[in-house]
Amino acid sequence: MSSSLKSFIPGMARLLGTTPAALYERQRALMRAGVLHADSGRGPGSGVRSTSASVTLLLVAVLGSDNLSHAAEHTKKIDEAKIVEDRGREMRHSEFGLTLHNILAFERDRKYVEGITIARNCARAEIRYLIDGFEFTHVFSGDEGEPPIRIDATISRTTLEALASDLRAVLGQELREHSGEI
Repeated sequence: MSSSLKSFIPGMARLLGTTPAALYERQRALMRAGVLHADSGRGPGSGVRSTSASVTLLLVAVLGSDNLSHAAEHTKKIDEAKIVEDRGREMRHSEFGLTLHNILAFERDRKYVEGITIARNCARAEIRYLIDGFEFTHVFSGDEGEPPIRIDATISRTTLEALASDLRAVLGQELREHSGEI
């Protein structure tokens, strides 16, 4: 049985410098808007699962908005944002959400990432890579334009690595339980 996102939230909150209650409220807002989906029922085995996809959406909700009432709508726009500038590195996916999902899930996609920036007042995201001393940036957008002043939130390589490590630990435990190793 898969671990719940709610049980993953305290560690994620610690890494992101926020409270578990604030992250749980974002999870609930994403569920109400139909962005995050829960398994049916009550008690163990129900609720939103801890997966790289659910953690990706919650991370986008945290970085993309400081206003809870706009979090779900903005998260959806950012998640679906398409690449508009591909500076120097071939992309596997054209949507930001799928790219971030793979960065959290796979070392091969994460190892060159220096940071990820998400705008809070427009649907724009940037992923910065550093490969052999050269910096590359992918820019994703879901808006027609940018506001005169853009407000951004950035997650560093170090925090991304720690979040991915925690997620791997949860998912690895589940794989071992499923295969009968534990």
